[in-house]
Order: sequence, then structure tokens, then C-alpha cells
Amino acid sequence: MRALSSAILKLPVMAAVLMAAALGGSSKSACSLVPLSQAQVTFLGLHWPAPKGETWQVVTCPGPQPFTAVVLVNNATGAPAVTPQQLAQVAIAELIIPVLQPQTAPPRGRDGLVGLPEWFWFPGAVWGPVSRTVTAGPVWARATAVPVRIVFDPGGGQAGVSCRGPGTAFDPSLPLGAQHTDCSYRYKQPSAGQPGNVYAAAVTVLWNVFWVGSGNTGGPVANGTCAGCRGAGGPA
Repeated sequence: MRALSSAILKLPVMAAVLMAAALGGSSKSACSLVPLSQAQVTFLGLHWPAPKGETWQVVTCPGPQPFTAVVLVNNATGAPAVTPQQLAQVAIAELIIPVLQPQTAPPRGRDGLVGLPEWFWFPGAVWGPVSRTVTAGPVWARATAVPVRIVFDPGGGQAGVSCRGPGTAFDPSLPLGAQHTDCSYRYKQPSAGQPGNVYAAAVTVLWNVFWVGSGNTGGPVANGTCAGCRGAGGPA
């Protein structure tokens, strides 16, 4: 935000940069199961033949953190000796948190006034959960990330503010006094004297991450609040 006079600010170009450029939704991947021959099993030092009703197979789950193991597979059910917890780690590694572009009022690149609220929000169409499901035969796990809060850093060493949810869109056809939002910030000083005479404002979206899996398994992910989702504001 740049001061054009003693009482005018300019909004920066802000973006909440997360982990990838795709928008939200759900996706799924399947781990491959390949039976091993007697020679392969013997080479690996495993017992041959496999226990009755089971087969030695290689399970491979692709992704940023590939998972590969030699396991016994139940011939009747097709279930490998893989736990939902193991597949959850794969799903979490493959989970794509989308890039969300914040909206502002005044719009980015337009002048703002010291003392008046600067609104920020995300369109409801992009504010929603994303998930990734990984399966290995009938064993499965699904990791889900849900956006819960916006944090606004006004820059200039000033304390930020936060609000739950995507915020409220500003309606330019209505007077300011007829509208309300929990997601706004009032600058008390112009940006004169800041680097480039601009406030380096930024937006952070916090996401809660949890998983569920076959056999009624699941739970929250340790450190599962994505706070590394920050994008720097730039000059208008």
C-alpha cells in the first residue's frame, strides 16, 4: 500500500500462495500389487511357499513420497498386509492444497484511505475442502484439508488480524455503512517511509488436515494446520 497523500493508501497486489496451483476438489490414486515369483521370494529371504491362502506381492504407491513394500496378500479378499495409517502418509504427501487468490476492497491497485476498512475475502466457490484418497486393494485412506481462517498481515511491523471463514464480499452498489465484515483492516498511518513507500501486506490461509481410513481408522494430522501458506504483497 503506497501513500499518495497524507491520508491515501494504495492496496498491494496480494496473493495467498499455498502449495500448488490447482483448485480444490477430490482425487484418488491406487497402489499397484504385483505377485512375486518363487525365485524372487527366495532371493529376498522370505518363506516359500507363502502361508496358506496368501501370496507374496509387491505393493507400490506412487507420489512425492513413494511407498513400496513386499507384503502378504489375502487371496480371498485381496487385502494386502498394509495399514490405513501407512496409506494415510501417502495420501497426506499427495494432498494438493490449492492456490487461492484473495479479493480486496478497494481492489488491488486502487487507492485506499487511511482510517477506512480494507476488506479482504475469498470467493465461496474456491473456499472448500480438498482431499486425496489412496487405495491398496480394499485398504484405503483419505486425507482432507479444510480452510478455516484468514490471517492478514498489514506489513510495516503492525499487528495482524484474523477471521474465520472466507470473509464477506464487498458490494460496491451499497454504502459502506450498510455492510459488515469480520475480515478487514484499518491502516492508521500512510505508507510513506516504508520500503518503496508501500506496505508489504500478505494473506495467510490456515487449513486443518485430518484423515480417515478403512476399519474406522483416522484422526487429526499432527501439526495439521497449514500455516505455511503465505504470499507476499507487492507494490501496486
